Amino acid sequence: MGVMAEAGPRAPGTYRGIAPMTGRGSGTAARGTAARDVDDVDEDDVGEDDVGEDDVGEDDVGEDDVGEGDVDMGQACHPRATMPVMRFILNSIIMAVAVWFVTILPFDVEVHGGEDSSWGRLLVFLLVGALMAAAFAIIYPIVKVLAFPLLILTLGLFSLVIAWFMLWFTAWLTTLVPWAELSIGGFWDTLWAALVIAVTTGILGAVIPGAGRD
Repeated sequence: MGVMAEAGPRAPGTYRGIAPMTGRGSGTAARGTAARDVDDVDEDDVGEDDVGEDDVGEDDVGEDDVGEGDVDMGQACHPRATMPVMRFILNSIIMAVAVWFVTILPFDVEVHGGEDSSWGRLLVFLLVGALMAAAFAIIYPIVKVLAFPLLILTLGLFSLVIAWFMLWFTAWLTTLVPWAELSIGGFWDTLWAALVIAVTTGILGAVIPGAGRD
């Protein structure tokens, strides 16, 4: 057998029996590296998306907080608007009870009107109580300021005279109503009646929540 002639010098990086590396293998390795880079970029992008979702969640929480704040403000403003009306209604009922109480005592204080039915009688007393509550809410502060020097000189005893004046003023207001009237007698009897009304309204105003004058 003859000796096989060598084909020529081997190219660098080749071995006998093994085909030399070509550009195709290098391209495959480059594509693999690029794929890994793309995966890394995708993971980074996913992380940023997660952060974005967290940010959106925080924004959603902020909107919920604002909504709850609006509800709280609305709930807080509504009672503040209705509170004076409810207080006036409660004070009117308390005044009506106090006036009814003095009418059954020997203080020469009477309420006329509504004798045909019990409901009519109740409405008359409520009307008198409402007039007295309005007088105390509007006139009483003015009278108290004007009589402040006398209150100082008499050590507060002049407040009995102010209470009598408010009872008399309420009786005068009822003369303007055709179907209800509060009539009072002499000064001393009605002075004690005014004192009883003041004590009764003070006790009921302290017991009933939301009543009383500010």
